[in-house]
Amino acid sequence: MVYEDDRWVAVSKPAGMAVHGGAGETGRTLIDLIAECYDGAVDVHLAHRIDKETSGLVVLAKSKAEAQALQAAWDRVEKRYLAVVLGKIAGPMTLDRPLPEKDGRPQSALTRVRPLEFWSRLEPAVSLVEAEIVTGRTHQIRRHLAGAGHPVLMDDKHGQFKANKAWARALRDQLDLRVKHLCLHSWRAVLPRSDGNKLTLEAPWPAALTALAEGLRADSTPPERPA
Repeated sequence: MVYEDDRWVAVSKPAGMAVHGGAGETGRTLIDLIAECYDGAVDVHLAHRIDKETSGLVVLAKSKAEAQALQAAWDRVEKRYLAVVLGKIAGPMTLDRPLPEKDGRPQSALTRVRPLEFWSRLEPAVSLVEAEIVTGRTHQIRRHLAGAGHPVLMDDKHGQFKANKAWARALRDQLDLRVKHLCLHSWRAVLPRSDGNKLTLEAPWPAALTALAEGLRADSTPPERPA
């Protein structure tokens, strides 16, 4: 549990768990798990969604009305992610390439990317970046970074298969680390409150990212916490 009050609850979801049921989804979902924790005493609803393959922060509301209110305000929520991407990103990037949705029509999409670390200990070299999404298109960060030539590592849909395979092999053979899931983590959200104040929520570093940082940096110190 990351946060709880009388309106909202925020948790850090593990990679590989779907937030809710859907076509072809047979496993235990996040909404199932949270409902079980409250044992029916609280009617929880998703305020937003993140991909099954993505780890990190998910905010739920304790009533349908609260969920609808937060969904309506979601474009005013500051949303930041951490990602390990292929190659070196020398400076901040603004990615504003339109992305098609399910109906095939391009929709405006804006992602701001800031490099945090460059890890060249293994080949291929990779960067740790912070990505802020201003819009919320399907797989937006993954598609934008792939289009910029820096796909998220271990992305089996938008990434580079050969680079993923080579990187996973190097991690295993040289550092005894095994990373199989998408290297994308929803780490921070700043939510507007009705009184004009803001609520900042942060999901802790996932164990896999901490292990990567310790293994890929020569001094084995964790990466600097994003500001």
